[in-house]
Amino acid sequence: MTLLELQDVLGERIKATMENSDMPAWKRHAEYQRTATIIELAKQMTNVVDDVIRAEKLYADTVKSKNPIRAYHSYSLINGGK
Repeated sequence: MTLLELQDVLGERIKATMENSDMPAWKRHAEYQRTATIIELAKQMTNVVDDVIRAEKLYADTVKSKNPIRAYHSYSLINGGK
């Protein structure tokens, strides 16, 4: 599932919850829990993508400089990962 698909599912959940004012409180709470689960999944996916991008940048810097220690230092959090 992509982030865009997840965003569509989240939108549908929110819309269904907001439009159905006759929904019992227990069912509304269950919908909120599902929505929170979807949000957490999206956050995790975003974090994984961020880690992959950082790893690819570190690898590219290592290959370019042919010095892994120097590449790691240039990527360090002290330098802001630049």
